[in-house]
Amino acid sequence: MRWVALLALCGALASGQTAGRIEGHVVSQSGDPVRKATVRLTGNPPPQNGQAVRSTTYVELSDGTGKFVFDDLPQGRYILSAQKTGFIPPRNTGASSITLQAGEVKKDAEFKLIQQGVISGRVTDQDGDAVISVQVQALRVNYNGARRQLVPYASVTTDDQGNFRISNVEPGRYYPMADDSRRISVSTSPDERRGRSAQEVDIGTFYPSAPDFSGAVAVEVGPGKEAQGINIRMLKGRTFSIRGTGVDGRNSAPSGMQLTLSPKLSGISMANARVGAQVQASGAFEFRGLVPGTYVIQGQRGQQVVRNSDAVTSIPGLVGRAEVTVSNSDVEGVVLSMSAPAEITGRIRTEEGLPVPSARITLIDAEESFGQAPSVQINSDATFRIQNIGLSRYTVSVNSLPPGMYVKSARFGGQEATKSLIDMTSGGGGVMEVVLSAKAAEVTAFVRSGSGENVSGVTVSMWSKTAAGLDPVIGRQYRTGATGSVRLGDLPPGEYYVAGWEEVDTNLLRSPDFVGRFTGQAASVRVGESDKVTADLTLIPKDKIAAELAKLP
Repeated sequence: MRWVALLALCGALASGQTAGRIEGHVVSQSGDPVRKATVRLTGNPPPQNGQAVRSTTYVELSDGTGKFVFDDLPQGRYILSAQKTGFIPPRNTGASSITLQAGEVKKDAEFKLIQQGVISGRVTDQDGDAVISVQVQALRVNYNGARRQLVPYASVTTDDQGNFRISNVEPGRYYPMADDSRRISVSTSPDERRGRSAQEVDIGTFYPSAPDFSGAVAVEVGPGKEAQGINIRMLKGRTFSIRGTGVDGRNSAPSGMQLTLSPKLSGISMANARVGAQVQASGAFEFRGLVPGTYVIQGQRGQQVVRNSDAVTSIPGLVGRAEVTVSNSDVEGVVLSMSAPAEITGRIRTEEGLPVPSARITLIDAEESFGQAPSVQINSDATFRIQNIGLSRYTVSVNSLPPGMYVKSARFGGQEATKSLIDMTSGGGGVMEVVLSAKAAEVTAFVRSGSGENVSGVTVSMWSKTAAGLDPVIGRQYRTGATGSVRLGDLPPGEYYVAGWEEVDTNLLRSPDFVGRFTGQAASVRVGESDKVTADLTLIPKDKIAAELAKLP
């Protein structure tokens, strides 16, 4: 560290600069000092003599009071971060930016870490016996507009007593679930007949003993707290199979194609709940170990090129989709018809006639069918072509736009894709016309406590008053600076609510159900193109947040 500092000082003196200094503290969410945290300061120095200067990362440990000091720093912009086992940075604020002038001394840098929690308990069957070597997941509800999705946060396997302990848990609300994935591989030989008792197996069960999410009970985990006694009693039930045949447009079997099956739920989807199967040489496929419900089967294969000594053969891409309902028996004879994947071509223009920026256009799978997001770079002539699109529903996103620009329109199939999903479940394709505008609006928000003092380092969010599904700003989070203010930019014209939050799980800020409970405490703003307005916010206290959170289903 001393050699690094010496080299930095020599560089600063050679360029005629005076060395600077940054000092501060690492603290917990409650303000207690965090000692022995690894603190990193990564410099981004300005160019010298027209040449880029290589960045340097300085590393220190916080002392017994949580204090850290970085000496002999050249001027420039720095990124401050910290980590320690058992702690995590606040969501979306894993690092903070500090601009240091020549010879400047900053003494009030602060980095907050949140102490992680634990979920522990035991898994038993309906008779109270321990269930060994089953997976227990801590699931969280994520939000993308109006779409809710259960996402695994962490998972462990039960021990020989059925016990489990999930550590390093971020504070928040979780839905524990136990499931034995081995049931999908249970096979019956032709000479084996299974009685009814052997046909019933332990099925996926939410805490405390619910077959689906509608009966699940949430577990709240606080910073540094252990949620103990989270005991799950697994349910038993019969499972069934789906068997069918895959055929392509030439009525031949797409041999070797990988298929996925995912549950189709009402009101919420299960991320990463997909089960895989392979199409055999005969075209047959089978999914086993399924509880009653409706499922979506999908297959997707990109274009393939096969080279041998004689020739090069191109195998066209294929996609297929089928919805199947399982009730109380195996489902036979499903035909999965495969066809060429869809493609979307299009053009992007700016409303003001400005050059189209270098950006990417992305289709985000709203059903998480394959976990894929087809994405292409916009061509130099402002055109684009998205190929191999799976049979699903998508939202449209234009990424890496310059500051002050927003997507004003995206027309596809006679619909405005900024306000509704693109339905590609039947295949096909088409042309999309995207219009960008450089007249984005901007809101500067000032957050004050109930006594009128500026509040720094707290989360600010906003959401549209009218957008029910594809809200263009819900889920964006910002942090107030030292003056208690923050700039919210690149906004489409519209009417918004803006709120400042004390110790909120920022994942909840994506939920229309949650933020909708705070319209009375939020500021109301209306912006047109190129508008710059201010909003005065009163910090929403954590006890109010907890009270409303407890009312959510």
